Amino acid sequence: MTDENVRELIDDNCIAVDETTTVGETIDLVRDFASDTETTIYYVYVLGSDDELLGVVSMRELLNEADSSTVSEIVDSNIVSAHDSDSPKDAAAKLVQHGFAALPVLDADGTFLGIVRSDDVIEALSEQETKNILRGSDSYMPFGD
Repeated sequence: MTDENVRELIDDNCIAVDETTTVGETIDLVRDFASDTETTIYYVYVLGSDDELLGVVSMRELLNEADSSTVSEIVDSNIVSAHDSDSPKDAAAKLVQHGFAALPVLDADGTFLGIVRSDDVIEALSEQETKNILRGSDSYMPFGD
């Protein structure tokens, strides 16, 4: 593995909306986005006034809510994220632990920078590190003792 950090793996090819955006507007954004890319969208990231991440909304939640509702009404504020200075190993451990395909990435001030995708993290790791993380090896303790 190189001495990379998550900052070097950030992908801004995702959807982030202001907390006042309606569900209908968000679904339209997803449709437009999907027509321009092959990237699958599972989550929409909800931002506050200073681009701080307030939470996430799943596509399922969006499709089950009235178009006139705002995303702030259905946002899940229980956020699992990576910091831009985290190592790919730390990000991989979070991805595996929570079963996510991607994590939002924040800077030290909590500003949303984009996402890190599991395939990009795995590519940044050595084969042995990937195996250890996927197995839950005792030889890797991402959060200390």
